[in-house]
Amino acid sequence: MASSLTACPDEILAEIFSYGCAGPDDYVDAQILRSNPERARAPFIVAAICQRWRAITLNHSDLWHYLTIPTVTSNKVGRVLEWLPSYINTVLDRSRDAPIDVVIQYLNVTSETVAVMEPIFMALERNSRRWRRFAVVMYGVPVVTRVLAMLNRPTPGLRRLELARQLLTTYSNTFHLIEDDADAEDTFDEMLLKGQTFLPDISGLRFLSLVNVPQVIRLWPTNSIQVTKFYTLQIIQRVLTVQAWDLLSRQCAVAEWIMLKASAVEQPKGPLQLVLPELDLIWIYNNVYELLARYSHKLLTPVLREIVMAGGRLSSLTPWLYQIRTHLRSLDLRWLNDFDQADIDALVMLEQLEVIQICGQTRIPNGMLTLMGQVGSQMGADQGQFSRVVWPRLHLLELNGARFDDSEGELTPQLVQLARMRARDGPPDQHGAARWVKLEFVFSAILSRSQIEMMRSVGAEVRIG
Repeated sequence: MASSLTACPDEILAEIFSYGCAGPDDYVDAQILRSNPERARAPFIVAAICQRWRAITLNHSDLWHYLTIPTVTSNKVGRVLEWLPSYINTVLDRSRDAPIDVVIQYLNVTSETVAVMEPIFMALERNSRRWRRFAVVMYGVPVVTRVLAMLNRPTPGLRRLELARQLLTTYSNTFHLIEDDADAEDTFDEMLLKGQTFLPDISGLRFLSLVNVPQVIRLWPTNSIQVTKFYTLQIIQRVLTVQAWDLLSRQCAVAEWIMLKASAVEQPKGPLQLVLPELDLIWIYNNVYELLARYSHKLLTPVLREIVMAGGRLSSLTPWLYQIRTHLRSLDLRWLNDFDQADIDALVMLEQLEVIQICGQTRIPNGMLTLMGQVGSQMGADQGQFSRVVWPRLHLLELNGARFDDSEGELTPQLVQLARMRARDGPPDQHGAARWVKLEFVFSAILSRSQIEMMRSVGAEVRIG
């Protein structure tokens, strides 16, 4: 192995090193921002192997593209500052003119500590033209003010921006909606009065995530935002503002992925029509569905394939669901209000679904059980009696935590009947194509072991979620 590496040209080794230093993305479940220490250490580890490898890594500036700052709070800033300035200067020097990703795990410090960290902020600012990605989780007016001042610099190469204001705890694993900070509001108002702008050049920005920083959009220069087209947009804030809707309606013509999470929404000024011709996936959290329900007939998503919806009623979006019924493939429902017949009707309308996931303590009434039974009986009929097959493309049904209203004891026989029929390909239609595909079930604790074994005994694939 050693002789093979010795014979390997430097260009090939550099390419191998670039894969090793790339690392996985820092986003998990589209919400959680975590810096990647292993990714940051990778070029240092490679450079320490031998003189040849060190020479290769130092000659390839793109290997030093990832710069991360760990969690910094006032009570631990002393320990961090013992090594952080040297690390940052080393990465900035070795990356030379290559694009860099700046990921700040968490900043929550006082104004005095911000002053102590000023050399670090200034070093990052001097290289703002090289930023390809800038991501930070922060808390407190001094930190927010200083970070936004950094973003007042030219950033022509910026492609991905993630700003989150969050008070993190040891057990935090996702972003939460928090109240707007009155002091922060005053700070933003002061910045507006001074004419301070935010990211004067963002024409290349393609990924935008704003978490609990609704005021940021107000600082955006109008001439800059008008030429920006986002492929990915995530907005998590307590109140979904009018500016957020303007961002959606004007800058998301090429957006493929959108997440909206809010506990309240402001009414758009004037008629709202969202045309999202490239949208493939949308996440709808909390009370955002209320406004989408109100304007569902004005929401155009001609290629949408996947919806993740948390909270609300599925039936409230019926006009929109009817529009996308022929191309929606996946529906992930989390902690929805209890199903009623209107919700079941809306679900059945989505005839091309391939994946249905219902998670959380959502109660599913007898109507859903009856539907399952009807599907089973239709599938078990003679070929000539097939009039309709519900969800013929469905291959995954996940029910994790859902509660069935099984007062009449119908759950087991109907699920077993459905499992027996969907454990194999359906009978061919007049064109020779199967009328349905095999179906895999994923359950949590809603079924007993004996019920699961009964379904498996008829050939069904059953997993425990």
